[in-house]
Amino acid sequence: MERESLTNFFLKSTLYIQIILYFLLIIILLLFSALISGSETAFFCLEKKTIDREIRKNPYRGDKVLKILKNKKKLLATILISNNFSNIGIVILSSSLITEYFFKNSFFYKVPINFLLEVILLTFILLLFGEIIPKIYARKNNFRFAILMSQTIINLSKILDPISKIMIIVSRFIEKKIKKKKNRISVDQLSKALKIASSNQKNIKECQFLKRIVDFGNTETHQIMTPRIDMFALNKNTLFSNTLELVRYQGYSRIPIYKDSIDDIEGVLFAKDLLPFIHEKEFEWTQLIHTPFFVPENKKIDDLLNDFKKIKIHLAIVVDEYGGTCGIVTLEDVIEEIVGDIIDEFDEENLSYSKLNHNNYLFDGKTSLIDFYRIMKIKEEVFFEKKKGDADTLGGFIMEINKEFPKKKQKINFLNYSFLIRRIDNKRIKSIEVIRKKN
Repeated sequence: MERESLTNFFLKSTLYIQIILYFLLIIILLLFSALISGSETAFFCLEKKTIDREIRKNPYRGDKVLKILKNKKKLLATILISNNFSNIGIVILSSSLITEYFFKNSFFYKVPINFLLEVILLTFILLLFGEIIPKIYARKNNFRFAILMSQTIINLSKILDPISKIMIIVSRFIEKKIKKKKNRISVDQLSKALKIASSNQKNIKECQFLKRIVDFGNTETHQIMTPRIDMFALNKNTLFSNTLELVRYQGYSRIPIYKDSIDDIEGVLFAKDLLPFIHEKEFEWTQLIHTPFFVPENKKIDDLLNDFKKIKIHLAIVVDEYGGTCGIVTLEDVIEEIVGDIIDEFDEENLSYSKLNHNNYLFDGKTSLIDFYRIMKIKEEVFFEKKKGDADTLGGFIMEINKEFPKKKQKINFLNYSFLIRRIDNKRIKSIEVIRKKN
């Protein structure tokens, strides 16, 4: 009897020890899973400025983190493999514990309550203690957590290296196979979509703004420049008193300076540089001129904007293929292509056109075609573009479709529009009345 009691005691003791060991292993694996899950959030939420700041404080600690982050694919593979192993271990141990030690000889062994406990209770524990809590903590203390786990991750990365490599190779192969074909939308397609959207009066301003952004990269410098004939420039031999008077009258902040002709630009004068000398009777103002910046007429304006930002200037001289001056372009001209017209104290609003009635407009000959389309709300823009040739202005377009220089009061028809030449000055179309015919 005594021997039997002793045997039962040892059996029960062994059983309790096994249960305790199971619980300890589950807790250890759960803690490991929590640390690995937190590592994923900590490493992938780290910002460069945070790392740089911490490296300045302690270079050794930061170097470990940087070493791990150099290969993010390997880091992710190591974390996923480690987390999966720990979670699988927890599931196996929990299942064995519940089945073998709690419900083996009970009524519940024959009903699916043990399965429900495994699925519901275990899922809740894994999510709460193995994912949610550690990730919340790691997000708030990402660098500290990353430092804490850096050596562990490095060691795991070495141990799991063969499996990680296989995973990375397989993932790359699958990625290539299932990679979707890129849906390349052309600028024309996007422009058409914006035109359809702009039919809604509520969205018209937003759509016009987006369309300007879409067209921005395709616009060339000559399309937005102030042409040679309209630009104000000064001869370097102009007297100081005359220079002051002309600068005051014209109101420009930057003026191109030429030597013998406008094709020989030598520099750019900033009006503000003259301020300290406005009371002087004579002054050698040419010493104030800045080095000019030249750009080709076919340069895309997005590249021009980058040049303006890089060199930190606001004005460029536009030249043709022969080196002759075509005109000037400013930073304001480029920005206006996105935001629309910018009216300052020296600009006259609506200078290039006036509305006579709903279907009649009076335009300046130098009005750009882009502005003409916008003002007239032209839907047949594509037909105008096909016929315009190299013209960028309304006057140039009329000469293209007429094939010769028009006469005063001559009427030229195109599609649903009539162009009546109102005024001509020095072989230049100055004023055009545009009549939109009723359908």
